[in-house]
Amino acid sequence: HLYDLINDTTKELLIPNEGHLVKGTIDSIGNRYAYVDIGWRESALLDLHKEKPEYIESFSVNAEIDVIIKRSNLHRSGELEVSYSEAIKHVKYREIFDSIGQPTAYLAYVKELIHGGYFLDIEGVRCFMPGSLGGVNKLVNFEELLDTSIYVCPINYSKEKDYIVVSHRDYLRALIPQALDAIDPGDAFGGFVTGTTRFGVFVEFNKCLTGLIHKSDLDEEDLHKFNNRTLTPGDEIDFTVKELASNDRIILTQKEFIPVMDPWNDVLEKYNIPSEVT
Repeated sequence: HLYDLINDTTKELLIPNEGHLVKGTIDSIGNRYAYVDIGWRESALLDLHKEKPEYIESFSVNAEIDVIIKRSNLHRSGELEVSYSEAIKHVKYREIFDSIGQPTAYLAYVKELIHGGYFLDIEGVRCFMPGSLGGVNKLVNFEELLDTSIYVCPINYSKEKDYIVVSHRDYLRALIPQALDAIDPGDAFGGFVTGTTRFGVFVEFNKCLTGLIHKSDLDEEDLHKFNNRTLTPGDEIDFTVKELASNDRIILTQKEFIPVMDPWNDVLEKYNIPSEVT
């Protein structure tokens, strides 16, 4: 009977394994450690020195929290160590992973520039962004994104490297329809050159929009630079929206803007039905 009782009690215990996400209840909070009941015979240690201040402020006795088992010395000291920060990271990683391919964006901090791209931090989750996906057009200065916060969309998972791949370009492209609705012919902007062709200059402006200034619409100074091939990507340039063409094409100009009158705008006021017209 005693054996059966002990055996049944053991079955009810959670066997703590390192790396597992478990639920726990805070038993007590000291200066260095909080003690968390995770269903084992002894409380687990939560090192407050390894937790963020904002997390510690949310802790209270009897509060239920998710924790990751960091260290399990059951055969020696019987001591367990858990982490709330690691649990938050684990849950956020799963959230980001599950949103791959979905229209979801996260605010990410650009921490490191390496050959081929960037490493970013999304609430503790380390992600990778190829340099080609850092802007709506090819980046002119790759270092300008360092130590900034940008919105990115999860687009892939690299099994070989074991990280989630994100894209700032996908986020910016999602903004284009709304940004187009907010501009009209005659609006003036400042932007920068992203590239040149034999017939004109491509310009990025308003964070996500790209337009074309035909060489015939360049002012005298920039036309001189264009002809001498000294107008280069990254150069700042001022212009006016000339036309919003089909397929979301934006035509720009540096010349005086002359509105094109649409003859159909006041057609109902000009003509009666029926009537004879030439």
